[in-house]
Amino acid sequence: MAEYTIRHGAPIEWLLQLPQADEILSCEVNGQAAKPIRRAEDKIEFRLATPTAAAGDEEITGTKVRLCYSLKTEAVDAVSGRIALELPLTSLFIHRLEWSVALPPGYEPSAVEGNVQLSPGGSDDSAESGNHIQLEKELCRGERPAVEIHYQRRDLGVDS
Repeated sequence: MAEYTIRHGAPIEWLLQLPQADEILSCEVNGQAAKPIRRAEDKIEFRLATPTAAAGDEEITGTKVRLCYSLKTEAVDAVSGRIALELPLTSLFIHRLEWSVALPPGYEPSAVEGNVQLSPGGSDDSAESGNHIQLEKELCRGERPAVEIHYQRRDLGVDS
């Protein structure tokens, strides 16, 4: 699932290029079901109305867009492997991007590479927190956020 807060003061047509999505499962604009316009196999467009400001709020407000889609990746290897992931591409300026990736239970990351960085203090205290990877990126435009995660089974340690 991807969630965007788009700050704008006038209506806009927002184009989003998906990373080889198999199917769009759901879309919401400000909590209401929405159906984007399919512009190409991998491109969708949202027509976003001028946001309404709360009473007494003089600050430019935004529109919240929530998008859930599925895509196929390589199967998880039983011992270790790598997975390459990409987020949708937008021409809008991104002030801050937060991305959470969860590996299947029993797996942990061994290396993370890409044009995003690991987020400091981005894990929780649950037993499976080792399989959650928190990523972030700040101040970018026209660049598709992407990461390659190398992983391994957690129980591969040598018995003593």
